[in-house]
Amino acid sequence: SVDNLRLATHSQNQCNAFKPKNNTSGVKGVSKAGNKWKAEIMIDKKSLYLGTFNYIEEAAAALTEVRKKYHGEFANHG
Repeated sequence: SVDNLRLATHSQNQCNAFKPKNNTSGVKGVSKAGNKWKAEIMIDKKSLYLGTFNYIEEAAAALTEVRKKYHGEFANHG
């Protein structure tokens, strides 16, 4: 049944995607950069670099804040 589906653009559906299977950090949008953690996110088909962080938790927190702002109800932090 389609009663429980919400209208969404392709871009909004992509925001709601899960982390790729080849993700090695365990956190969507976080990758290793030397001995630090790099956070990146896609906004309107453009990569937005959020910076490098000493701890994976800091990179994940930065991504969570940006997802809330730009992806709204379609944000998927997993």
